[in-house]
Amino acid sequence: MAGAVITIDQLTGWMRRFNDLVIKNQAELTELDSAIGDADHGINMARGMSAVINKLAGDHPVHVNELFKTVAMTLVTSVGGASGPLYGTFFLRFAGATGLTFDINWNALEAQGVSRSTKVRLRLENVTVAVALDELLRAGLQRDDLGAYDRLPDGRILIGTTKDDPRIEQKPVPEVVVRACAASSVDLMLHFWIREERYEDAMVWEYLEKAKKALDAAGIEIPFPHMQVMLENTPAVDKLAGRGNGAPGGT
Repeated sequence: MAGAVITIDQLTGWMRRFNDLVIKNQAELTELDSAIGDADHGINMARGMSAVINKLAGDHPVHVNELFKTVAMTLVTSVGGASGPLYGTFFLRFAGATGLTFDINWNALEAQGVSRSTKVRLRLENVTVAVALDELLRAGLQRDDLGAYDRLPDGRILIGTTKDDPRIEQKPVPEVVVRACAASSVDLMLHFWIREERYEDAMVWEYLEKAKKALDAAGIEIPFPHMQVMLENTPAVDKLAGRGNGAPGGT
């Protein structure tokens, strides 16, 4: 199928074209905003998109989700008013829907049941759960295996919470990915797709609670954030601890 694959270079080109159009129509956007707003929409968007282009030129994202996360966060931090969060949320959701890929392959997405048609609008839900790092060690997970975490017990438990929920689409299938590695935990993200916008916010909290109960039942710990701090035995530490007069070896 012609045009089935959209490369990251093409997507980056779209951002440049978007920037050009914003700059070209900056005065008109500002004039339209003056009727009901602060008359700064064109100025704000021009500033934000210029920041996006500069950021992309320096960072050179290689994955589609990395590209759109960069666009989103740059807009959020550089565009004032409601426009920054609005456009930022759009591009963040775009990033979440594409995943860690080098391009957008429509043939592959359609094979999973994702349609190009605007008549079918699926919404991606993201539920983040932290799991204790020692759970990974007990499972024998290596650094290179992080992408396969949904095949380990914790990931299967999280995916199992979505079973038999008619609100959740099974194409694309729900999945668990590693979002980040913290000091004492690994942040997992449960992805699933829904059709009904009315469920969108409530289901995040619902499935966060389901995930907690399911992991508790399996004896898998969701750790309380903590950090281990080691202090040398110095006069300053002794003084702070109220031991002696602060001299070395004080009691």
